[in-house]
Amino acid sequence: MNENDKHWYVIYTSPNCEKKLLVSIKKINLVAYLPINEEIRQWSDRRKKITMPLFKSYLFVYLDYSGIHTVKVLPGFVDFIRFGGLPTIIPSKEITLIKSIMTMNKYVETTSRRLIKGDRVKLLKGSLAGYEGTLCEGHYRGKVAVEINKLDMSLVLDVPVEQMEKINIV
Repeated sequence: MNENDKHWYVIYTSPNCEKKLLVSIKKINLVAYLPINEEIRQWSDRRKKITMPLFKSYLFVYLDYSGIHTVKVLPGFVDFIRFGGLPTIIPSKEITLIKSIMTMNKYVETTSRRLIKGDRVKLLKGSLAGYEGTLCEGHYRGKVAVEINKLDMSLVLDVPVEQMEKINIV
């Protein structure tokens, strides 16, 4: 890899520090992108439009090799998202896709591609560890249907997505 080549990377930030880190990165003339959702929040006495990062604790940066080391010292930086020990490079076409979607829509939801509705899952923790079920609903907590075959019924329960894994059906 040429040290002058620039790529998109993802920084994992401290909680609620995405916007502050974005400002710090732009102050040192580096390129960064933070997809933002606009939401209307209701309090007991008022309604207010707020902006929230689309990907919580993630910030995209366009850096060369030396830029990687420059951002590590900024307040709010935790680490780069890594796979195989190296900072993961995000293809430019995926950043362009995110930007296009965010331009077209004021509010977008994220969901893990790892588990989607209809997937067969195995429960990993707790008293139901080892049991299998079907994911009925996703997001941060998934609704999993665990079949009781002899009764021809299923029990539907909330399970954090971190406590289940997808079963690859052959």
